[in-house]
Amino acid sequence: MKKTTILFVLTALVACNQNPNQETKNTKVLWAESAKSILPMEADTSWSIEVWIADSIQKEKIFSSITHAVLSGKLKAYADYPNKEFTVQEFKNTLVKWDSSVVVEDPNNSGVMINAPLLIELTPDNIVQINFNEKIEFDTLSYTINKKVSIVSFFSYKYNANWELCKDNKKVFDVKLNN
Repeated sequence: MKKTTILFVLTALVACNQNPNQETKNTKVLWAESAKSILPMEADTSWSIEVWIADSIQKEKIFSSITHAVLSGKLKAYADYPNKEFTVQEFKNTLVKWDSSVVVEDPNNSGVMINAPLLIELTPDNIVQINFNEKIEFDTLSYTINKKVSIVSFFSYKYNANWELCKDNKKVFDVKLNN
């Protein structure tokens, strides 16, 4: 009986000394499983007031870091995630390609239209928007928000057959980041 009483008293002391406001080890609360952020890379002139992105966004670093990782095989690129994965050679062909659909007037024969292949190289200057698919968690201990990006999508301008700018942008490729 003495041992049971001592055990009961010790258990009661330990229970009373616990802080009821003490956080558990898992302090992260999932806010969004699949959120999307859109980062425009230039001014939005569709608004009456022009909206400019922050100067601190370095799209050249973002673009070159990710393309180098894909070319070295560290990351996977997709034409449309998860349906069409690029090989490294297909990805290289996305970055630099010849467009043979360009037709121009022959400078030697007026009125005669000829094919004039055009070399198209994708550079950071061609990227007008980057989308991020991310998971967002709120840490209840430090009161911070943590974002984990899983997919990065790069967009460029979209042109019609007459090389006129279309309203929507064209997705160039997706990159799945390692978790």
